Order: sequence, then structure tokens, then C-alpha cells
Amino acid sequence: MMIGIVLSLSASEVKTIQKNLLGKGLMVDVTQQTIIRLLPPMTLTKVEVEHFIKEFEYELLRIRGM
Repeated sequence: MMIGIVLSLSASEVKTIQKNLLGKGLMVDVTQQTIIRLLPPMTLTKVEVEHFIKEFEYELLRIRGM
């Protein structure tokens, strides 16, 4: 399973999000400078998905200064 999340942010903002998520133990990659790429394991749990969504949303709001 591979998921790409296309963002309408600058390349530096996306890199900042990646760095912050990596710092929280969430492995994400960046491709084409503005796409967050996820390669979750097939054993991914609902709790893990919810944790990622919460942290990803937090980083998006933080990068926009909200």
C-alpha cells in the first residue's frame, strides 16, 4: 500500500512537516517536493491511523500558523 498526499504548500513547508513527523516517530517521505508519501505496513491498526491523522493535522495547522 502506498499513499500520496498532495499538499498546496511550498517545498520548504513540506520538508518542515516531514522533519517534525519524523521527530515524532512517524516515518514519512517527500516526493516531487510537495507530496507526502506514506508506505504503511499491512498490519496497520486503527489506533495507528488515528494517531497519524492527529499528528499530521497538528503539523498542517502549525505550518499555517493556526
